Amino acid sequence: MTNVRPRVAPLRLLDPVAELARQPAELAPRVKDLNSRVLVFFDNLPTGAGGGDKVMNTFYQEMRALLEERYRFADVRWTIKPERNAPSPKLLIDSIVAGGAEVGVNGSCT
Repeated sequence: MTNVRPRVAPLRLLDPVAELARQPAELAPRVKDLNSRVLVFFDNLPTGAGGGDKVMNTFYQEMRALLEERYRFADVRWTIKPERNAPSPKLLIDSIVAGGAEVGVNGSCT
């Protein structure tokens, strides 16, 4: 009986982590005073998770109350982000800005 070993191709390990193509971005200039400004909250919680299409999520409700103790806003608005894990679409932001919003609160509140 002959002892023959099968040929084995060399093993190549791949890194599954993708390189992110990052584009430099500049932040909008900060406003010096929030008084008399129009504030908008971008809600990203789905219905039934303390937020959604009927009511501002609980975290934002508390944040709004704290901010309103300190500042006198011209108006406070609330909108729902159409997709939780993606930036708000430019069309949504443009319509909010066109409606007079000057300051926005956006983030994950989960």
